[in-house]
Amino acid sequence: MKRMKKLTSIGLVLAMTVGLLAGCSGGSNGSGGSADASGGKGRYVEENWGNPFSSGDDDSSYVQSIAQLSDGTLRAVISDSSDKGFSIKDSTDGGKTWTDSSMDLSALDQLKISSNTDDDGNGTYGYLGNISIDADGDIAFVYTSTTSSTKDNVSISDSTESYYLLTKDGKLSEIKAEIPGIKKTQHYEYDMSEDTAYGSAAVSDEAVAESETEDDGVVINDGENSDNNDDDSYNGIQTFKLKDADNLYVADYNGAVHHITTADGKIASSYDDFDWVNGMYLCGDKLLLDDYQKVIEYDTATDKKVAEHEELANIIQTKNNVMIADYLKDGNTIYYACTEGIFTYNLDNDTSEQIVDGNMSSLVSPNGNVGFMVPKADGQILLKFNDYTGDTSETSILNYAYDKNAAKRPDKELTIYTLRDDYTIRTLAATYQKAHPDVYVNVESGVSGGDAVTTSDAIRTLNTEVMAGEGPDILFMDGLPVNSYIEKGLLADVSDVMNPLISDGKLFKNIAETYKSDDGKIYATPLTFTVPIVIGYKDDLDKLNSLSDFAALAQDFEKDHKKGENFVDSYSLLSLIGDMMSVNSASWFKEDGSLDADSLKSYLKDIKSIYDAAYGTLSDDDKSSLDETKQYYIGEDADLDASYFGFDPTSDAVSIISGSRKLAYGNMAGSYGLEQLGSVMRKDADLTYKALPGELKNVYVPSEKMAINAKSKNMDTAKEFFEFALSTDGQKIIDNYSGFRVNKNSFDDSLVDPDAGSEGYDPSASKGAWGFSDENGKEYTIDMYWPTDDQIKQLKDLIDTLDTPAYGDNTILTTIVTDCIGSILGDDSIDDDVAQVVKDINIYLSE
Repeated sequence: MKRMKKLTSIGLVLAMTVGLLAGCSGGSNGSGGSADASGGKGRYVEENWGNPFSSGDDDSSYVQSIAQLSDGTLRAVISDSSDKGFSIKDSTDGGKTWTDSSMDLSALDQLKISSNTDDDGNGTYGYLGNISIDADGDIAFVYTSTTSSTKDNVSISDSTESYYLLTKDGKLSEIKAEIPGIKKTQHYEYDMSEDTAYGSAAVSDEAVAESETEDDGVVINDGENSDNNDDDSYNGIQTFKLKDADNLYVADYNGAVHHITTADGKIASSYDDFDWVNGMYLCGDKLLLDDYQKVIEYDTATDKKVAEHEELANIIQTKNNVMIADYLKDGNTIYYACTEGIFTYNLDNDTSEQIVDGNMSSLVSPNGNVGFMVPKADGQILLKFNDYTGDTSETSILNYAYDKNAAKRPDKELTIYTLRDDYTIRTLAATYQKAHPDVYVNVESGVSGGDAVTTSDAIRTLNTEVMAGEGPDILFMDGLPVNSYIEKGLLADVSDVMNPLISDGKLFKNIAETYKSDDGKIYATPLTFTVPIVIGYKDDLDKLNSLSDFAALAQDFEKDHKKGENFVDSYSLLSLIGDMMSVNSASWFKEDGSLDADSLKSYLKDIKSIYDAAYGTLSDDDKSSLDETKQYYIGEDADLDASYFGFDPTSDAVSIISGSRKLAYGNMAGSYGLEQLGSVMRKDADLTYKALPGELKNVYVPSEKMAINAKSKNMDTAKEFFEFALSTDGQKIIDNYSGFRVNKNSFDDSLVDPDAGSEGYDPSASKGAWGFSDENGKEYTIDMYWPTDDQIKQLKDLIDTLDTPAYGDNTILTTIVTDCIGSILGDDSIDDDVAQVVKDINIYLSE
């Protein structure tokens, strides 16, 4: 195995029984139940009704509120581009179709909601927000009126907020409430002069004088209720909940919740159990508040605290994207949704029951969230669901109806394993599930982070299952000893899937064949890869062809450096030992896979030379800060997993042209990184980058390494998923900063300006700006641009040279970093640390 000689992993660790943990699972003990996984018929079935509120040519429309009225009608308030800035829609068929509401809105004309501004935004405009609908169809909202103008390059804005009730019969009345700590009027001034940071955010001395404030000159914000306002934190209305035409509940951003009687605007009661409110839910006659740590139930009739629900708080803490419906069934049952599905929760006995399995619905997407949930009178459930998978976003109305004839669970199943919960893999699994509703997809993570299970524990458990002919179907091998699995025959040959894709030119051949053996079999493949690079000025990069060259350049820098300039980012010195591993670590091992102690010592000596030289040039403040932080890295409790090193360095390029850094290095991980780096290169044509030099050349770092369990009982389905994950459609879910895609078409798509083709598109136009201030207060701004054709070609030319995968046994690398970091950051002897590495690796191999 010519390629795998460079990757040789050193062995499998053996058995220890630890349960594999699903990412959002739970039992029926209050942490969440599960739908009946046995055979039989009957379950809630999802139907996607698309986005009935989109006009097609108005992508800015969004749902502000949805509620079910007492007669069963569904009512929605939609923000859009109409004259009033919103529309009210009703549905009498459960939410499938919507028509304009017959509600009388003429009284709103007095509020002057429509905009009357010029092209520069000067003028007046008003809008409605924080809209809440009660069961009778009454609507409460915040009305904001703003006047904007510009004077001597100072943008001036005055806003006033008022609270209103519009009843079902069209009567409008102001709710004259004074909410403690919230200003109803705001006055802002921004200096738009070109000589200020980022072109804004500072006012002139004249403007400051005119405002008669003690403001620092950045932003002037003047208004009423100043005695009640906390100047150290912004406050405002977070949520309105209208119980009925007489009673309104208001939560602010600082944890205060008030019950207001609408007729007189008086505060009937305030709740002071929270420092901040994560969610406020009006469930029948019960008000639920949570701060993510606890959930308290109040009786709306008495405003008294009724109960605290620890199990419900645990659900909110441990499940993803929890949404509780403003609904109460049978006096004690509420509904909530998360990525795991839809559940009921009994407030009397604090138990939960799953009624919709997330794995059989769109809810499983880790990129999605439920905006509104309405359990309908007929027993069906309606959701407004937003999914932000890949480079697109999609809003849908999802309806769940019970079908007594639907199979409880598909006959086909697929279990996917990741050592750690992985956003990309969960997104990929959810996308596959959506396209294949006949397959039940389950994603398991060995290490949840929420218990005492360690990486070693999880690997032992997985090894036991796989070696016993059990275990998951799909294995994502990041953090796992890939080649050891191959050598023991634990992974299936997938060349029948891979070869057609490679021969058709659909994949980057060298990277796709990372785990190809001499006999032509392929046992695993990366879905993505990152590229180790170093960024700097050409004259400096020309001197770098090895790690020793790095050390020499650092020592030259120490002799002749400018005040305020560091060799690299000071905090990156803490991770130097791990950040340089990708292009060096494979050289530390002999042909038989054993550790070459002398090679490792040579690496550590160069790293130590770089660290000492770079540390010596730091300012006293930087040294003090670094010294304090490094105590963690050399402490017994440090988590120095090798996978944590080598972050994308492109965001630090601006520090180089500002003169505060000499170099930046790490693994470029997607087109977003190229966009950042390319924008800085436009600013300074002498800045460039190249492959990070080390003992190995032409190195790439394979990631999201996918394999199939050789004993999978669902081999056909597993190979179908394998092919999907490598397809253009499958790979488009990978975001632009999680690794370059191995599929060439998808890779090319990631380098196409997302604005291309839009009306008025200008490829030379800036996409905004970013910047920072150095320690002397000097400010730097970089206009952001999509990479040029030449910059894209430079990247592609570099990728075409990559043919050497980085060493991949994460356990071995983590052991080396953990044992040896004391010789870099502390006073350990390199010889002693390497001796300890040899001992620990031998223990690892003997288990």
